[in-house]
Amino acid sequence: MTDQPTLFAQMALRFGDHPENIAVEALGHILAHSTSARQGLEDVLRSGGSRMGHIARTETQFTVDGGSRPDLAGFDEAQEVRLFIEAKFWAGLTDDQPNGYLAQLPDDGSSTLLFVVPEARLEALWSEVYVLADQEYGLAPSTESGQLQSALIVDTECHLMMTSWGALLDRMAAHVGAAGDTRISGDIVQLRGLTERMDTDAFLPISSEELGPQIPRRVMNLTRLVNDATNRMIEVGWVDVTGLRVTPLETGYGRYIRLSEVFCRLGVNLEHWAHRGRTPLWLLLYNFNELGDPDSDRKEITRKLESMNVIDLGPGPNNGLLVPIELPTRVEYDRVLDCVSEQLEQIGSMISNGPLYG
Repeated sequence: MTDQPTLFAQMALRFGDHPENIAVEALGHILAHSTSARQGLEDVLRSGGSRMGHIARTETQFTVDGGSRPDLAGFDEAQEVRLFIEAKFWAGLTDDQPNGYLAQLPDDGSSTLLFVVPEARLEALWSEVYVLADQEYGLAPSTESGQLQSALIVDTECHLMMTSWGALLDRMAAHVGAAGDTRISGDIVQLRGLTERMDTDAFLPISSEELGPQIPRRVMNLTRLVNDATNRMIEVGWVDVTGLRVTPLETGYGRYIRLSEVFCRLGVNLEHWAHRGRTPLWLLLYNFNELGDPDSDRKEITRKLESMNVIDLGPGPNNGLLVPIELPTRVEYDRVLDCVSEQLEQIGSMISNGPLYG
């Protein structure tokens, strides 16, 4: 997975209300302009048992009888529709999925309805799609090959398949790379950036273990840790909270503080934890306008915090310098609190020569 989202992913998420539509058009563009990319798609279909021939062309938003519109249609060399692709991120199934689309596929030869979904949804969504199709048509037992699920409609050559975005793009990239097409390879990288971001944000099916008390207890422990670390830093003079409120945010619980005269937010940040890993606890340094020379001071603070794995989120009121606060594992609470306090004191000492409050 890429460490940072691609430019295409950033733009699609920022300005697109429906990322699925943008991904479909990007996939359609790649397949329409690259024989090698279509060969990668053919590989996926053959892995699922399809005996389809070459995909001569593709078309997005193809309208079938009754007005339904699969995301993408694939045509054989005789210009007959042989393939429907339905691309998804987090959207649910529509009334036509899968049975309405299966009904529109030809029965005079091999054909396929392929769902492309985030890896995190593959197992649960395949179970739902399989049951719906089996009730209407009757399916042979499904087969699995890596991140590809496939089932044949009984007494036909029509397959129902589902694969992940990553698996499909890997096959396409391999063929495109072997052909030396750097332009299309770059397009695949851009699309992969968007799909990986969507895979990260996908709603994961809830397991019974997650409904137990362990997760809420952990969240309550982390909230306590933020408060206790803040109070300890106030006592030793590194932190001041005068006039600052405790303000829970959508991304988690945190405390606004001044650490050596720099405005910060110390807290649990679920977004950074999910996307960056490392730790649930983060310190965001921001609002450098309160310092004597904001631009120069920010650059100097960034340099000093390099050893703390600081991440520069860029300019702007909601951005700043982000520092992961590491948590030791398999130790008691007091040791965890000591470790967090030591890191905050280390950051404070890097910014100034000593405690400023108290």
